[in-house]
This record gives sequence, structure tokens and C-alpha cells, in this order.
Amino acid sequence: MPLIKGRRTSIGKFTIGNSLSTVVTSIYDDDADSLVEKFQRKQLSDRNLYEMRYDLFRNPDLKNLFQFISALDELDIDYIFTYRGDHPEKVYEDAITKMVPAVDMDYTLVKRIGVKPVDTRIIASYHGKDNSGIMDKLQEIASLDVDIIKVAAYYFDNKSFLEDLEKIIEFKERYRVPVAFIPMGEGSGFLRIISSYFVSDLVYAKYADETAPGQLELSDYTDAFRIFSRLNAGNP
Repeated sequence: MPLIKGRRTSIGKFTIGNSLSTVVTSIYDDDADSLVEKFQRKQLSDRNLYEMRYDLFRNPDLKNLFQFISALDELDIDYIFTYRGDHPEKVYEDAITKMVPAVDMDYTLVKRIGVKPVDTRIIASYHGKDNSGIMDKLQEIASLDVDIIKVAAYYFDNKSFLEDLEKIIEFKERYRVPVAFIPMGEGSGFLRIISSYFVSDLVYAKYADETAPGQLELSDYTDAFRIFSRLNAGNP
């Protein structure tokens, strides 16, 4: 989809802002070597866009981060680098210096990073325990020079989600920036599908375990997008 269009950008070989949302598969492993080995053995496809949750690696080795990034480059893997651990500024500066395809960082870090991205796309994100103040955060992030805006929040009723969805539609119509609007929580999977239909240029799927409550599988989005395509073609 999404129905509300923003400007296009790219992450590796993937164009963000196409007629259908781009699915990002969130992955992590015991350590960098074990994940690289899965790509080498074709247990993981090199045709997907991934979110590398480096902070969730059971044995993250920041000293070997450059080696990990170089290995992914050699394998031609497209990915978003995400790190929500200690001392994130230094980790993101290293990743951007190594020109990873994209990084997802908390919006408060954007002005604190000491290197200027050249080829790396910046996703500025906000994660809330509830949806209070989410529009204020969107406006604050819109003032930053970033490529994609991501907001994720827990929703405990459909009414609150729909109210925010309408506001985010208006926001995207005004700013035309690519957006990922991600409802979280038990039973939020269907809300994620609705968000992908209207506004979300990026949606996140789980590989094995969830990295956020309510995360769907890749096949769930594939099935939904097939229905969306039929509707767009006038063949319900």
C-alpha cells in the first residue's frame, strides 16, 4: 500500500515508499559469527531486508563490529542496524562510519551523533509505553534531518489507535516523509496490518522470536498484501 504516499528513499536495493509497504525482518543470534554463517549457508535469504538487532545478540562483541559489517557487505545483505544498549552514540558513529545501509536510533540521539551520514539512511524512532504525546513526538522528529520517521506505542483499545491513525494520516499528507507507525501489545497484529494499508512504509516481521509485542510473521504480511493488491486491481 500505503494509501498515503510520502517521498521515496532507499535502503540498499530496497525502495521505501513503493505501492506496498516494505517488510523488515527483525533478527539476532548468539553472536555475529553465527548470524553471518546462516547467510553463508543460505539459511537466511539475501533477498530480504533485515533489522539487525545487535543489542539483542546474546554475545554482542562491539570490538568486532567493523568485521561484522564488512562480512555483511561482502554477502550483499541489505539491513537496518539497530542498537539499544549502552553507549549508543559510539556504536552508531562506528556503524555510520562503516556506511551501513541504514540505522534505527532513538530520535534523541540524532543531534548527538558526531559523524555525518553519507550513504547511511537515518531512521529516527520513538517508543512509548502508551500513546500519550505521540503526535508531539512526531512533530519533534519532523524538525530533524532524517530519512524515515518511526513511532511505536502500546495500544490498549482500538479507538485510541484509530484516532492516532487519523492524525498520522494528516501528518504524512503534510510532511510527505516516509513513516513507520507501529502499534504494540497483545493482539496488535491486526492493527499493524491496518497501519500498513494506510500509512506505514516500513513494517516489521519476526524471524523466530518477537523483538516487540504483537510482531507478525512475514507470511502474514504477504497474505495481507495479496488482498490489498486484488482490491487495488478492482478484483475483490
